[in-house]
Amino acid sequence: VLPPRDRVALENGILTQRLDSLLPRLMAETDIDMWLVLSREYAEDPIYFTLVPQPSHAARRTTLLAFHRLPDGRVERLAVNRYPLGEPYTAAWSGGDLDEQWQALGKLIAERNPRRIGINVSRDWPVADGLSKALHQRLLEVLPEGFESRLVSAEDLVVRWTEIRIPAEQEIYPQIVALARSVISEAFSSRVITPGVTTTEDVAWYIRDRYEGLGLPIWFMPDVNFQRAGQD
Repeated sequence: VLPPRDRVALENGILTQRLDSLLPRLMAETDIDMWLVLSREYAEDPIYFTLVPQPSHAARRTTLLAFHRLPDGRVERLAVNRYPLGEPYTAAWSGGDLDEQWQALGKLIAERNPRRIGINVSRDWPVADGLSKALHQRLLEVLPEGFESRLVSAEDLVVRWTEIRIPAEQEIYPQIVALARSVISEAFSSRVITPGVTTTEDVAWYIRDRYEGLGLPIWFMPDVNFQRAGQD
C-alpha cells in the first residue's frame, strides 16, 4: 500500500485522465452543457472528492466548481473559490468575500450562456443529491433572469461518472482485489482464530483494524457469519 504522500501523483494523474477523456463524453451523452458542483466545508457533495486534486480533506469554505462543455467537445474546468485549487482547474475567481464569490459564479454562467445546467439533485440516488437547499437558494439568487428553467438534474451524469472505471483505474484493480483477499486470508487463519476462543465479532474487528492500520478507509463494518452443518 502506497503511503499517503506517494498516492497523490497517481490519484491526480487518474483524475486528470478522467476529466480529459471521460467527463466530456458523459456530458455530451447526458446533454448537459454546464455542470455545477457546489459544496461547503464540512458538508461536501458526495461527488466532490472524486473531482478535486489530492491532498484534499474538505472543501475550503465554499467551493464552487463549474464544468462547461465547449463547441469542440472539450470541457472547461473552472473553480470559483477563495483558495485556488490549481491543476487540473482554472481559477475563474479567487479571494474576496462570499457575496462576491456567488456573484462571480452568476457572471460566469451568464457569459457561458449554457442551454442545460446540471445540478446535483436526485430523488432516487443519494450520491447525485448533494446540493443542499441553502446552496440551491444561493444559486437561484445569482442566476441570470430566466435561467431557472435551464436547471436540470445531473443524476445520470453523476451516476455514470461514479460507476465507470477508465483503463488506468482498471490496471490497479487486481492489486486492490489482491489486497482485500490477503486481509480475508489472514482473518480466517490460525494467526487470528483460536478454535473455541475467537468469536465472529473478533474476526470482524480484526478485518476493520487491519484496513485502518494500512491507512485504508472502510465502507461499513465487516460482517462475519459462523456456519456449520446442522445449525441454522
